[in-house]
Amino acid sequence: MTRLLDDLRDASRLEGDMVELHLRPLDVAELARHTADTLRPLCEKRDQTLLTMVADVPLMIVADPVRLTQMLSNRLDTAGTFTDRRGRVELDVSIDADAVVLAVRDKGIGLTPAHLARVFAAFTQIERALSRSPGGLGIGLSLVRAFAERRGASVYAPSDRPGRGSAFFVRFPLFSQPSSLVEHTAANTAALSETAQPLRVLVVDDSLDAATAMAALIAMTGREVRTAQDGHSRLRAVAEFRPEVILLDLGMPRMDGFETCRRIRALEGGKTTVIIALTGCGREEDRRRTRDAGFDRHLVKPVDLAAIIGAIESGAMPH
Repeated sequence: MTRLLDDLRDASRLEGDMVELHLRPLDVAELARHTADTLRPLCEKRDQTLLTMVADVPLMIVADPVRLTQMLSNRLDTAGTFTDRRGRVELDVSIDADAVVLAVRDKGIGLTPAHLARVFAAFTQIERALSRSPGGLGIGLSLVRAFAERRGASVYAPSDRPGRGSAFFVRFPLFSQPSSLVEHTAANTAALSETAQPLRVLVVDDSLDAATAMAALIAMTGREVRTAQDGHSRLRAVAEFRPEVILLDLGMPRMDGFETCRRIRALEGGKTTVIIALTGCGREEDRRRTRDAGFDRHLVKPVDLAAIIGAIESGAMPH
């Protein structure tokens, strides 16, 4: 029941563009091995073999480790559910050109072309598979695709034919650091403190796509990043995450950036948080308004990564 409620909550948040992603560079090979080890006892209980083929070198992507583990666990569990006893489930993590590909294959009931056309839709369950279903809602694959696409990944599911098993692939862009910028920011961070934790940055934008893209760029420089969209999640994220720097969009419905900034300043620790305004307006009057509202800096869109990192660095410097 807890798992079903979690799935429903996630589906509702995705529908309302209110999903918070905690993005950072991570080794997907290590994460995949750990996830497989967690699921292996379940496969053994089903008298199945879980075969892992994971590269023995780090495979770096930018993702939310919790959501990625959720996606991979869902696929492995479902593959085992629809595989016969003494069957085999395979997990393959490899590099293909400039991407990391996670593949989950099984030798189960397979999918027809008609099933493939709708298998990623929410609340979809294949009729002839219902007898094997553990009682899910048919949300799992739609969540897998939605979480992947928020990070620029693609999900696809070819199938030979019914009775020949299924294969599900998630393709993530390979993480490659913009070397000169990352070296510059890493050097500055190291100069501040050799033992300091990664700088915590919160990106606030009512557009989930815009917030995720911005967060991914910042995460590539080694900072710990979260996103928030609606008014309540913004303030909750500030209270729980305690960011040192907030990138705050101004033009948001219901509670705009100005009101959000004022409320953040009223929270415990809010007065010392660096808050940077992101806006399409760059007149002196606009800059005065952000200063009066309590912003520390004012960036005019479109903003390139170097300007954002420069503002974060200078804002986080002790005065």
